[in-house]
Amino acid sequence: MGRNKHVYVCPECSEIACSKEHPLNPGEPITCMACEHQFQYADGIITYKEKKDAVPFDMKIVERICEIVATTETGIHHICRANQEFPHVSNFFRWLAKHAEARDMYARAREAQADLMAANIITIADDSSNDTKRIRKGEEVVEVENTEWTNRSKLRVDARKWAASKLAPKKYGDKLEVSGDPQSPLALQITGMQIT
Repeated sequence: MGRNKHVYVCPECSEIACSKEHPLNPGEPITCMACEHQFQYADGIITYKEKKDAVPFDMKIVERICEIVATTETGIHHICRANQEFPHVSNFFRWLAKHAEARDMYARAREAQADLMAANIITIADDSSNDTKRIRKGEEVVEVENTEWTNRSKLRVDARKWAASKLAPKKYGDKLEVSGDPQSPLALQITGMQIT
């Protein structure tokens, strides 16, 4: 669904009836994409966001969302948008703000997702199956670097490194740590200071 689309829910089957670039005017005809029910738009026909915002808190839904987060690289916005039973992402974040157990479960799922992304970085980097391609140069066939593939692989690795650093910054974020021997900790000593 496009970012600026207006999405309407069928009063017959409660599925998405249609999506339009501009809001509908009262009386405009709509044919549901899911059940082919025909109706006219009127005040009171709810939008997709209104339907998703109306989803009441349910810990089982939170568990399902967190399972998807933990086992895929899919972002939370897409997850909530793709499943009719899930709340709108803004509603999901309201759930997290109100329910500590849901918030903790989501935090653990994001850490697991970061671990998955880190593991996939190794898989992508190790895959050299398309690093080269054969091209004809005159009479002979030569093997050259497939730069489209290698550049895309680098982009995929970099995107996952960035995402993992945001999902689990303590584990995968950039950090500069200065430390010394625990038996002999570092000490800062200032000498020869002059004020003019």
